[in-house]
Parts: sequence; C-alpha cells; structure tokens
Amino acid sequence: MLAFTDDIHKRSASFITGCLKSDSKLVRSVAEFGILVGRCDSFLGRNTLLCCSHFGWQFADFVDGNIDLSNGTLLRKHHGLVDSCDWHTMQFLSEIINIRDGIYNLQFSDGLTLSLHELNAIVLYLATDRQT
Repeated sequence: MLAFTDDIHKRSASFITGCLKSDSKLVRSVAEFGILVGRCDSFLGRNTLLCCSHFGWQFADFVDGNIDLSNGTLLRKHHGLVDSCDWHTMQFLSEIINIRDGIYNLQFSDGLTLSLHELNAIVLYLATDRQT
C-alpha cells in the first residue's frame, strides 16, 4: 500500500497518462497542449510537474510514457529512500496498529494479550521521535 501522498500523486499521474494515451484525438491534443505549452498555466501541466518532482521522474520520460506506475515500483523507490531501521519501525508500527484495532490477534503462549493501554503506549513510542 502506498503512502497517502504517493497514492494521490500516482492517481494524478495515471489520469494524465490516460489523457495522453486516449483514443480520442481531442483529449490527447488538449492534454499535450496543456502539458507541453501551458505548463504552469494549465492544471494538467502543473500536476505533471508536481508528479515528476514528487517521484523524481524526468519530465520527458513521463510525457513519453516511459514511467512505471505500478505500486511495486513506487514502493521499491520509497523503500530505497528510507533507512532500514525506519522501514522496520514503520512495518512494526503498522502491525501494532492492526493488533490494537482488532485486525490481527496477538496472544502469548500463556494466553495473555497486551492491553489497549500497552498497545497505545507502543504506538506512541514508535510514532514519535525516538532519538535520545
């Protein structure tokens, strides 16, 4: 699953790509004009520049359709920008939230579980700056 901002940018990029590859000559022409001529005066142009900036894509590669918009590709790129400790912390935080919210069940061998207070304390610790 992508981060919220990545997902929004991906949706915008998918829409723009769809317009650029449309079967309708009119839609393609309007999209190309907005992106290549209008740039910052066009919402398509501004969104294209924003998506390229957000993901670090080359403008020409995006306009030419040479960008892979699959979640796996975008997640691998994001994973490369985050150090290993923070990545594992994020994964652990996600699992603890799922346990707290009842999506996962965690029960120790003696039958005990963590209390809601304990789970919230772990979430708070992981979600805040842990540097000392």
